[in-house]
Amino acid sequence: MNINHIFQVFIDNAILHLYLDISDRTGFLTNKHRNKILIAFINKSLKNQRYKPIKKELRSLLYIGRNSSISLEGKLWGFKIASYRIKSDLRHLYDLLEFLKLNLGLESRFFIDEPNVNFICMRQSEVEACFGQKGEQIAPISMTIENRKLNEIIEFITQKSLFTVEIGLNTSNCIFIVIHLFLNNR
Repeated sequence: MNINHIFQVFIDNAILHLYLDISDRTGFLTNKHRNKILIAFINKSLKNQRYKPIKKELRSLLYIGRNSSISLEGKLWGFKIASYRIKSDLRHLYDLLEFLKLNLGLESRFFIDEPNVNFICMRQSEVEACFGQKGEQIAPISMTIENRKLNEIIEFITQKSLFTVEIGLNTSNCIFIVIHLFLNNR
């Protein structure tokens, strides 16, 4: 797991912790009190081994939070929004494949000769050719999927991701279907 991902997980957890803590209280909480809640969470997180790679960043957040004129909550939201803006198209593909694995139980694999019916299959060279140097999509992404799972996958992709789907190859006696993914912002 890379440092950026660990930091994003921490930010999500910190914001969630703050809002759950606030939901148990009545009345308005000042910026100073919100910072106190977040500082306590950050101090506890410094002891957590999974946040060890971002210890320096957590200490910086503590410094920011102790300054009562700065909203630590606002800073966390700023980091979260900035991370969405710089997310590459390639990262969107990885996220989609991870969502398919978690929600539909479908793992993805690269294949060389023949695709495997148990996986969403892609050729590594084709996927590499679909993205530019900065991770931007420059060509459609081809995925080979077993025909029986096609409707469920297409429905999931169109409803839960930034991609649109086109069927590239479809014959009635075909075991596999090739679909092409395009980011909606293209």
